[in-house]
Amino acid sequence: MSNDSAILREIAEIPTVLRQSSAVQFEAIGKAVHALGGEKPRLLATMGRGSSDHAATFLRYAFGISLGIPGSSISPSMSSIYGRQLDLKGALCLVVSQSGRSPDIVRAAGMARRGGALVATIVNDMSSPLAKEVDVVIPINAGEERAIAATKSFMGAAAAGLRLLTILSSDASLRRALDTLPDVLEQTDRNHTIDLFAIVKARTAFVIGRGPALGIAQEAALKLKEIVQFPAEAYSSAEVRHGPWQLGQTDCALVGWKTDAVSSESQNAVVSAYRALGRPVLDLQDIGRRSAENLGNMIAPLIPLPGFYRALVMAAMQLGLDPDRPKLLSKVTETI
Repeated sequence: MSNDSAILREIAEIPTVLRQSSAVQFEAIGKAVHALGGEKPRLLATMGRGSSDHAATFLRYAFGISLGIPGSSISPSMSSIYGRQLDLKGALCLVVSQSGRSPDIVRAAGMARRGGALVATIVNDMSSPLAKEVDVVIPINAGEERAIAATKSFMGAAAAGLRLLTILSSDASLRRALDTLPDVLEQTDRNHTIDLFAIVKARTAFVIGRGPALGIAQEAALKLKEIVQFPAEAYSSAEVRHGPWQLGQTDCALVGWKTDAVSSESQNAVVSAYRALGRPVLDLQDIGRRSAENLGNMIAPLIPLPGFYRALVMAAMQLGLDPDRPKLLSKVTETI
């Protein structure tokens, strides 16, 4: 297979997507902040499936840490299967979706509006049914994504949510960090190469993170399954020390995702303890360390992700797999 695959091109476009999306996203964010009356919401409710839900997990932690508000993931099945109307008065409901076309997500967004929430979507397809169902549309603005696995649209969604947070929290330093992130990603790509060989030789793997990094660890575990057909599960670096730790007696590898500075000590202790068991470990904590210190806690977990995506693609090619079109998957997954 040619190295010039769709997914490799889309990974290479991530810095450009982040640069070009800023102005159009802030225009839409202004509408959301106006609708909130300049006040922070009492609750952040999120909805999403797959990669979009992992971006939402990342954002729930970021909003909670920065704004001091609780966050909750709302299952679309509350409305699409069980027909329940939730009381979401005073909440900001953030619906993340690349396609905006899954019927359960669209229906749940409508339920949230009827329940009193201000509903904003972070979506790549501005003509989608979801974009017509919500109060505010924040475009990912990633352009067409031909590969089935979401890469540039995931990074674009995470950045869009953080841009909303910069306004709600009046955090000028976070806004500057987001402006710098594309350059940091390009520099990191030049200086670091991630080697997944020892990980994918194992039978299975944990990907661990803490705080906002948990959402990115979930995304990494999904991509291991999606692109290289490798069974991996994400856990917080606290939760993994419970029942899952027993898998350290088997051929189970561990990927320690890059965390923020606040949680790095606890994460590093878990990584060291697992390495002492003699199992394969890939620790991403040092990737872009100096840049992460300058950019701050919310940005740090995003720094290794493009390189990790690229490493997955190269591993898939070595295994004879098609990273653009996994056989059992489709770009738009419609669930009820």
